[in-house]
Amino acid sequence: MKMHNKIVATLVMLLVGAPAQGWSESLRQEIAQARSRAPEAFARVEALRAQIVAHPPAWERRANVSRAMKALGPDALMPLVALLSDGAQLQGAPAGVQTMLRVGALEAIGALRDRRAAPVLRQILDGNERNAPVDRAAAEALGMLADDDSIAYLAAQAVAGDARERAAIAGLGFARRAPAVVALRARLDSGPSESLVEPLAEAMGWLGSSWAWQALGPTRADEGLALRDELSASLVRAYPLHRGHAREAIARALLMIDHPSTPNRLAQLHGGADQTLLADLQSLEHRWLRVR
Repeated sequence: MKMHNKIVATLVMLLVGAPAQGWSESLRQEIAQARSRAPEAFARVEALRAQIVAHPPAWERRANVSRAMKALGPDALMPLVALLSDGAQLQGAPAGVQTMLRVGALEAIGALRDRRAAPVLRQILDGNERNAPVDRAAAEALGMLADDDSIAYLAAQAVAGDARERAAIAGLGFARRAPAVVALRARLDSGPSESLVEPLAEAMGWLGSSWAWQALGPTRADEGLALRDELSASLVRAYPLHRGHAREAIARALLMIDHPSTPNRLAQLHGGADQTLLADLQSLEHRWLRVR
């Protein structure tokens, strides 16, 4: 009986095709329903896809793809998900163009902050295919959802030690909530490899960015101040433990976070500092004054 079922399943897959990258049947049904409700949205995404494939921008201008997809608005959610799930729409395009399309779609989906996209984003990260820009875009979009499940998923991936680790760290930098701060602080405090300190600092700087928190408005000002304080404390602790690019990445993050407690924390590092650390501290303190 089991063999019969396997044969039937194989025949069905040969006749109708296996879901791309293991996409669920419920998702395929949701896409079909959306296509029926708003065919014009799918037509706009298809026209944009065809235009990009025919006339791809230079790689250094790939952000134009994301901007064009974001401009399509909320109605583009399911058409963009369909673009990601239907490999046939990308076949024939050069690998670089396929990456631009996928990253652009993911960045546009992230900007919508629609939680219906969460299973799609996780499925990309859970898949067997690794593409660093695509993984990062999917993780950042998941971080922008900032719900408990998405943050917990990214936090688990951020300690996995595999190719998705850096993407998940970057994704946590977009989840402006306390659990993301806790996850990144714990990862930095755990003594990561030197190569991971830079992406961790970058994510923490973005997560605590004073400008980004200001843009969220006065209702979250107190929350932002408290979380930025936690990030500043963690980064200052790590500052003397690292050198070179890692230390500079921490400095940039502290300048982005721009928390008022930072100068006092840096001053406390002067005691017992060697010549190199003292010079770096003084340089950072001068930079702090210049950006104030």
